[in-house]
Amino acid sequence: MTDSIWTMSDMDNSEGVVHVVEMMVATLEIFQECDKVSGPTRLATWKLTGPAPRGEPVPWSLAWEETEAPLSGNVHLEIDEAVTIEPGEREKSPNLLLRDRGGKDYEKEKLPAADRLRGGYAFSPADAEDADYLGKAGVAKDRSIASVELIFTPKGKQRGRVYFLYPAPARQPWMYDEHTFKLSYTLKSGSDEWKADGPTIKIPAHEFITDPPAGDGLKDNLTAQYGTPDKQPPLAPRDFVGLLTDLSPISIALRGLLPLIVAFINSKIEPGQRYTINAAELVCIFLSDTAIKTLGDAISGGLSFADLMFGGFEDVGIDRFVDAYEGDGGPIRVFTFDQLRLMLAAGRSAVDLIDGNDGAYKKFDKLPLPLALYAIAALFGQAKHFFAEDVEKPEVMGRWACPCDELPLHVQFFWATVYYQTGRDSGRTTLQTRGLEYHDIEWPLEDNLAKYKNYEKYNANWRTASFRMVQSSLGLPSLGGFGPPSVELPDLPF
Repeated sequence: MTDSIWTMSDMDNSEGVVHVVEMMVATLEIFQECDKVSGPTRLATWKLTGPAPRGEPVPWSLAWEETEAPLSGNVHLEIDEAVTIEPGEREKSPNLLLRDRGGKDYEKEKLPAADRLRGGYAFSPADAEDADYLGKAGVAKDRSIASVELIFTPKGKQRGRVYFLYPAPARQPWMYDEHTFKLSYTLKSGSDEWKADGPTIKIPAHEFITDPPAGDGLKDNLTAQYGTPDKQPPLAPRDFVGLLTDLSPISIALRGLLPLIVAFINSKIEPGQRYTINAAELVCIFLSDTAIKTLGDAISGGLSFADLMFGGFEDVGIDRFVDAYEGDGGPIRVFTFDQLRLMLAAGRSAVDLIDGNDGAYKKFDKLPLPLALYAIAALFGQAKHFFAEDVEKPEVMGRWACPCDELPLHVQFFWATVYYQTGRDSGRTTLQTRGLEYHDIEWPLEDNLAKYKNYEKYNANWRTASFRMVQSSLGLPSLGGFGPPSVELPDLPF
């Protein structure tokens, strides 16, 4: 117990008189100062009741107690035992932001291990009501990325969570790098005021924002992020780099086609919409089905570019394209290349295919490489469009709604892949219930395509790991300097 700085009067009962000292209310304000932002910011305020403070010295000290897990320590405010503490109020400014792992229906068990600092792209306006933002008390601490526990000692049991605040706009690059917050406090009672500095607390860099360095450890690094290394075999990225850098005419044509098709899709996106597609996304979606084997066999067998054809279902998995086009439920018609429209109008490229689970649906029969890429780009562009719409909707995201183009590219790709594979309704349900941080969770089982091919999390994880491998190895998505500036389309196959 510290020496009291609060004035206490002796009671004089000699003549039956009790002298009572007037209780005064003091205000305790906790401030932060970030090394990346100028000026202090108030975080929270407490009301304290006790006898009037006296004396010049700073009455209390703030001390940092660090624990083993990152940013899970406590701040101790050594306060006088004579003081009564009312519940504190955090700062609720619409111009400031709270930061955590997000998720409208967040659950504790969805987090990766405590030593894996991932996520950090979910921000909420600080004027959110506590019930909307914090949720149940049992998960608020686990969910928060930038907060500490303030413990009033020696009472110990009285405590409050202090949430660090970020300036708008959210997701500035420095927010993903290491930065610090220095705490301080101001105590006011009447005309008296005391100030004292507290500890400097480090916010570590979050691993997801920087692509893993290319090199021998790249595959292992991505396996550790997206899979579980002790499973046999662990989920691992597929290596598309060799095929993309091959000097065969087919690989050169592929490299030349990608920027053309990406530019076509992006030119059709309406102004003001906050998303685009890129070459790395397109090539990874294209090669993630059996197209990679068909392409590899064609290169090794010396097949000409003009003779290379892809099955709509068997090779590129776009068995739903015709149904999506005819349903006209999104921008797919706008994204569909003219030669594909002609093929659909001619009726020579769509056949009925019987599927045991869903009945009959239509698919493309055979497509040359350029049109296979255009068809995949249209479907993927629509999937990303749906995700971009949903992630901005408060009714889907709650306080964590944000523009798609503010998210890291691989988080965008992960969620567009979920929508691409499962459709809008299922993708939106997953986004709403699991939150953006669903990307951050490792696949817990072995890498077995035959066994888990219908699991959206399995597919999205290995495809996203592959996307990041292409990004890191080739500097995509730009594909600058690869291939000729244009590739002529072959004649229609009818």
